[in-house]
Amino acid sequence: MSDIPDISIILITAREAYNTIIGLPQTHILEPCIESLRYQTFKDFEVIVVDSLQEHRTHMFDGEPFSEIPFPVKHVPVHPNHRFWLNHRRFNASGAMNTGFLYAEGELVVKIDDCCQFGPDLLERMWKEYQSGHFPMVMHTRYRGGKQAYFDKEYKEKGYEVEKHVTAAGSPPAPMTQSKAQKEKVLKVLSEIYPDGAPVRDSRWRRVEAAGGRITGEKDQFYGYSGFSLDAALKINGFDELLDGDSTQMDVDFGVRLWMAGYQTMFILDTGMWVIEHEHQPVSNKVIDLPCENI
Repeated sequence: MSDIPDISIILITAREAYNTIIGLPQTHILEPCIESLRYQTFKDFEVIVVDSLQEHRTHMFDGEPFSEIPFPVKHVPVHPNHRFWLNHRRFNASGAMNTGFLYAEGELVVKIDDCCQFGPDLLERMWKEYQSGHFPMVMHTRYRGGKQAYFDKEYKEKGYEVEKHVTAAGSPPAPMTQSKAQKEKVLKVLSEIYPDGAPVRDSRWRRVEAAGGRITGEKDQFYGYSGFSLDAALKINGFDELLDGDSTQMDVDFGVRLWMAGYQTMFILDTGMWVIEHEHQPVSNKVIDLPCENI
């Protein structure tokens, strides 16, 4: 690997180390992701972990389960200039991402979540797409308890996609009658995305499959797992921290602003680029006070 990596992976987290991945309580929240990165066929990358709990776990990467990691890791706290909402114990994902840009050295930035895993050729595919003039956008499928999640009776009762939206309906938590009404509303929306018994996965997936497995993405299809040039991110001044606070549409907003800045023909979606996202618990109450959607 050269002194300056080709890819900078930015991973933001504000979760406890353990007991956050649903059904896998003995698995460190970052372990699936770090293990996936360990075996990538593309080697020229760095990982920047922007951790809202960094002050409590400064030596997280010194021992198990992360011993002998074969790639550079920068484990950093949220920068003082980007923690306005964090200092108020509120949602701060955009501030964390903008902190990551301060440390990134790679030409291509890849944004991933803290509870995902993926095949050994993902970064290689993304780099090839970028070299061909594209910003590669990655789709996801959801796992629950270490297995593919399906939109079945159990998921409609306990699935994360259901629970997070119902929890976010009220602050403080909504009364039972309000929660029931909100749940019915959420299930109606999810039923339009997932047929009964279908895998719970990225809402874009069916459209991409129907088009033969590859499409140029629209401006509002820029989701959490995405690749883009560091230069482009800096040109649009990164993520909009005004969207932090309670919850966020940071990724879609970022994509729209990339689109407006002239990158609209570069977004690419391909069924060959996807990750597993493990369903998980919310961010740590050491970080925020209010119910919110996931970072």
